[in-house]
Amino acid sequence: MEKRFQLTKKLRFGPAHLRSRLMLWGCLMLIGMALFIMVVYSLFEYRSVKLAAFNRLDEAVTAEAAYLDKWMEDRLGDIEGLSVFPTLRSESKAFIEEALFTVKNTRADFMSVSFVNNRGMIEFSTTSAAIGQDVQMTEFYQEGLNGRVYVSNAKVTQTGEVPVIVFSSPVYDYDRRFTGVVTGVVAVERMDSLLERPHTATAATTFVVDNGGRLIVPPANADDRARLALFYNTGLLPDTTGLIGNPVNYEYRNFEDKKVYAAVEPIRGGLWYVIGETDKDAALLHLFNNVVWLSLFVLLVLSLMVVFVHKFASRIERPVTELLRGVHLLRQGNYNYRIDDAAFAGTSIELIEICRAFNEMSSTIHHNMQQIYISEQRYRSLFDYNIDAVFSLDMDGRFVSANRAASTHFGLKMEELIGQSFLVFIDAKEHERLIDVYHQVKGGQPTQQELMITRRDSTQMDAIVSVVPIFVDGKVVGTYGLMKDVTEQKQSERALLETNLILRRMSGSDGLTGLSNRRLFDEAYEQAWEECGREGKPLSLIVFDIDSFKIYNDTYGHLKGDECLKHVADVLQQLFRGRKDCLVARYGGEEFVVLAPGQSWDFTAELAERIRSRIVSLKIPHEFTKASTNVVTISAGVASTFPGLAVTPDVAEQARRQLFQQADEALYRSKTTRNKVTIYGEG
Repeated sequence: MEKRFQLTKKLRFGPAHLRSRLMLWGCLMLIGMALFIMVVYSLFEYRSVKLAAFNRLDEAVTAEAAYLDKWMEDRLGDIEGLSVFPTLRSESKAFIEEALFTVKNTRADFMSVSFVNNRGMIEFSTTSAAIGQDVQMTEFYQEGLNGRVYVSNAKVTQTGEVPVIVFSSPVYDYDRRFTGVVTGVVAVERMDSLLERPHTATAATTFVVDNGGRLIVPPANADDRARLALFYNTGLLPDTTGLIGNPVNYEYRNFEDKKVYAAVEPIRGGLWYVIGETDKDAALLHLFNNVVWLSLFVLLVLSLMVVFVHKFASRIERPVTELLRGVHLLRQGNYNYRIDDAAFAGTSIELIEICRAFNEMSSTIHHNMQQIYISEQRYRSLFDYNIDAVFSLDMDGRFVSANRAASTHFGLKMEELIGQSFLVFIDAKEHERLIDVYHQVKGGQPTQQELMITRRDSTQMDAIVSVVPIFVDGKVVGTYGLMKDVTEQKQSERALLETNLILRRMSGSDGLTGLSNRRLFDEAYEQAWEECGREGKPLSLIVFDIDSFKIYNDTYGHLKGDECLKHVADVLQQLFRGRKDCLVARYGGEEFVVLAPGQSWDFTAELAERIRSRIVSLKIPHEFTKASTNVVTISAGVASTFPGLAVTPDVAEQARRQLFQQADEALYRSKTTRNKVTIYGEG
């Protein structure tokens, strides 16, 4: 009873308890959903608030820009109208001064109105201090010389330190001769009152800068000190380089080091810019309040969910605890334990079904364990009394178990064999290959290898070793091996093979030259074609014969002709000594062929050229040859292809015959000049 109580207590209050898990995952899921909703809501609301703020700013700066643009057009129109006024063309001093004062008095925005003569001197002005000044190098005068009206950026005049804006227009007499420039000067401070007028119902802090960043109209809420700082500190303003067109939005810190949303609108093609700002924190205050209320709501729902999950978990805890007790006893080996259905009285149908399934599982396990015991005894008999070596290896290839036959075959006692690496009994040259093979077995692929086993006493044994993976729960945990001694069988096979090789060599050699004959070439050609087609490799042929050989025989006799053939064969044997990948054969008469499986046409062509040059270097006299030399030469043709996998033997035979015909055609083209190598498909 005490043990049962301890187990129940552990199950009820352990960290992996069902009730704790349900409460934990329920809360985490709710928190996750709440966070997701809050994040999505915040992102959409933030974007909406930001867009609304920018829309309000765009409306404000667009309205201010339109008003200022209209105001500038009006002031420039005043100056242009004055420039064509008849009194300015009359050159009467009294009339000119009267016209200037009339414009100044009727247009309160102008601080002064002046007339500059054609020598660049201020001749008349409503400000007496300006009369007589030389303004010939100013921008407005130069623009007037070129016949253009002009509006300046904010600048300091020669008569004071007050920043002003200059409007100018050229003046012409009745003969269209340039007589001067009329100018109107507006103090920058005058424009402060313009932005205070109710041009728009949208609330925003607005100010104006010129295209150099110089402050023209400061923000309405900036004190004198801040206004002065803004006047010189253009680094607080957003980058407006190249801004032409509709308002552009920014986020930055303003002169009060506050995060603001801003909109910038150009005036008169980028001469000035209207900048509107609104406090970012104030704009997002509504969003913050909504998030706070949403968080409080989530906390309330979470609290209710915790209570619900706690009650739900308590209802299913008791039957699950009983079931876990049964599993615990079953794990300890008590396969006869059964859970009484009365322990689940009043619970859900699903839990009763689980109880019955557990009892059935316990009965099945008890039966299976008995069958496993019987099967293990049978396996041990097969393992221990097998006449062949049976063993198991771990994932590193070391012996884990072995039967008596394995101990005998490897020449070690059982306890000495366990823990040894299988590679100890294999020649070192085979280690790398067998390691790759063993990796394949560990990947789930069985294998069978013919190996030479070297025992401890240095005696050797031919063996066929079969290795299969051991799967546990779908994973390879080791391998089983079965090794059969085939030493006597291999010795008989080697003796038979040596005899067959001798007979084949005798039947496949040319009697005169010692090279392979045509029959052996045909067999090798067919075999090489199949191998190259299966492995996707190229196959190349060199077909060549001795130039003017019939004339050579008729001139020097057949004995000399045979010697010439032998000399050519000696060259071929020297060139191909040690090359097992190529076959050289006398195809008939003075015609020879080289079979080069796995070699491309460029390598084969180079090989043919080496044969040709070596034959020439023999300097065998041939006075009546049709080649350009007086020595024995050869002509060769080279052809190459990728055999591919043939559908039928007849198709393969036709393809082989075609490749040989291509090499023969290349040889025929070489015969036109002789002492030449020709590649099929070239020239």
